[in-house]
Amino acid sequence: MNIAEHVKNLLARIARLDRQLNAIIELNPDVHVIASNLDASFGSTDDAKGLLYGVPVLLKDNIDTGDKMLTTAGSLALVKAPSPTDAPLVEAMRKAGAVILGKTNLSEFANIRSRASSSGWSSRGGLTRNPHNLSRTASGSSSGSAAAVAAGFAPIAIGTETNGSIVSPANACGIVGFKPSRGKISQQGIVPISSTYDTAGPLARSVTDAALAMSVMSGENFHGKLSEQSLSGKRVGVLNGRIKTHADLTGQLSKASAVLEELGAVLVPISNELTFQSGWPHNIHVMLCELVWTMEEYLTSRGQTVDVHNLQDIIAFNKAHAAETMPYFGQDLFELALTLVDEGRDKYEAAVIAADELAGVKGLTPIFDEQNLDVLVGITDGPAGVIDLLNGESGRHVSLAAYPAVAGFPHLTVPCGDIQGMPVGLSFIGRHNDDANVLSYGFAYEAATMSIINPQLPEDLN
Repeated sequence: MNIAEHVKNLLARIARLDRQLNAIIELNPDVHVIASNLDASFGSTDDAKGLLYGVPVLLKDNIDTGDKMLTTAGSLALVKAPSPTDAPLVEAMRKAGAVILGKTNLSEFANIRSRASSSGWSSRGGLTRNPHNLSRTASGSSSGSAAAVAAGFAPIAIGTETNGSIVSPANACGIVGFKPSRGKISQQGIVPISSTYDTAGPLARSVTDAALAMSVMSGENFHGKLSEQSLSGKRVGVLNGRIKTHADLTGQLSKASAVLEELGAVLVPISNELTFQSGWPHNIHVMLCELVWTMEEYLTSRGQTVDVHNLQDIIAFNKAHAAETMPYFGQDLFELALTLVDEGRDKYEAAVIAADELAGVKGLTPIFDEQNLDVLVGITDGPAGVIDLLNGESGRHVSLAAYPAVAGFPHLTVPCGDIQGMPVGLSFIGRHNDDANVLSYGFAYEAATMSIINPQLPEDLN
């Protein structure tokens, strides 16, 4: 099958199935031309073909594309005109031959607007639902990216994470998600939250596809280092403290642990609960201060393609259009951000240090060092909860996301099973810059289990 035909089939699938999933916020109007041009040049020997040649890729709607599609972070406040340029990661993907299929829905502004927000809802895109069960959340904030990949709309989508926004929806939707080490991928051209914690990363049907996307976006060779023998002899810390009262989750971890042992890993039980409660006030202080500063920088880079120029303008827009922008929750975190910035730079810098110490220096690093570990594993989170736009989602919130997100360590989640039909993932957490090994460990586990669960979507959702 040629590229144009494959793209045509994917678009037909999206047209049939996305009416209730609501994973796609916008399709690329030039995608047929792009696919046809790639088909026409496929036989050429003049140019080396890129790693993603002809591969359809979806992008979260906070990643700039210098084409006809908008970049809005799901907010009506940013709806005006397309970005003037591609984000560097998008430019790299185009050079690698990827077909940019469209943009995915998300938790508005990557879920930093309100404490009461509902994952997967945005004023521009509406609510994304979980393809495994339409009453369940797709989590967030990369909700549409995860739901779209799980539903078979594209093999790869690019999301972003500040604190769990890649690995949590990947866990909820039963796919692979990878949050790379801090600094691996350029954040230029992405609607920001935090210059300290933000990173883009892939959501994919396989670890191989995630590694290929990482290789393209970072310029490093991750896909060439994958090995089914990578876990042999490795010391693997098994995190069970946070799920010890949940028999179904501990059962999934026991099953996964048995596989790891069969692959030659040396398992080391770790009972640390890794609760980040004491670090959260510092973490949110950093995020909200940086939100004010980085948002103004980003909006300035957009020039006349947006009508808002800073966070204050966005707050004012939302108030003026409250019926459309705030039907379920407000913007208390946006307003708190302005207050925290006014408290001064000293408090912000102290919060940066305190959060980093709690997550890394006094959090993950001692666990690695004391047990001489190569990697940490654990259940990524509980199964997706029921959607409730007014009261927030239910579900077991035992996420492992906070520590690697704040410390800047790589975090991979790979499907490991299901609980009453809803998927859960196994996390692989490594030291900073150990991304290649983390991906390879997940690849070995995936090859041994093939645990991805395809949602049983009807042929047509009316």
